[in-house]
Amino acid sequence: MIARKKKDIIYQSIRRAIITLELEPGEILTEVDLSKQYNVSKTPAREALIVLAHEGFIEAIPRTGYRVTSVSMQDALEIFHLRILLEVEAAGLAADRISDDEITALKENVYRESQFSQQSINYDTYWKLYQLNQEFHYSIALASRNSRLANLIKQLIDEMERVLSWDPNLGEDFEDHNTIVDALEQRNKTKAEKAMKNHIKATRSRILDRF
Repeated sequence: MIARKKKDIIYQSIRRAIITLELEPGEILTEVDLSKQYNVSKTPAREALIVLAHEGFIEAIPRTGYRVTSVSMQDALEIFHLRILLEVEAAGLAADRISDDEITALKENVYRESQFSQQSINYDTYWKLYQLNQEFHYSIALASRNSRLANLIKQLIDEMERVLSWDPNLGEDFEDHNTIVDALEQRNKTKAEKAMKNHIKATRSRILDRF
């Protein structure tokens, strides 16, 4: 149990560092260095690296260790294409099925985003904004009441993590999110779908300009 907890700590720390570009593409990670950094044996370090490799964050380099992988423009284009298809559908379904409590939770999420957006963007505020963004989109997916659709969107959101690190205006998303919530509260399917589509396309444009 203790070894697993150590593995999870190492895994979460490295994953977060890769997503926020504290660890940049091409950097090398080794079991030896990680075991020294976290003061653990090689086993939890090795297990954390294996999980990260399985998720595509790093790749094994024979006789060297693991290298942080890069994200290509094609990766971003494919993910955004699928997000538009699936999340627009989810927003339309949610407009018919979302509860008042879920609307209230989304409003609270957007309020928290607006508060963080007024602060200077650093490592911690970016991470909090990113987590709120994840929560917002997944909450709407769940409100579609289609569990398979929600699971697919969750997978895409997870894959989008590193792509979003390129977004120079993540803190401004709350304005688009507020428009989406308004449409959902009105139970207006057409407006909800349009608002979600415009939001994802705007994010795509900002990010692709960085490649």
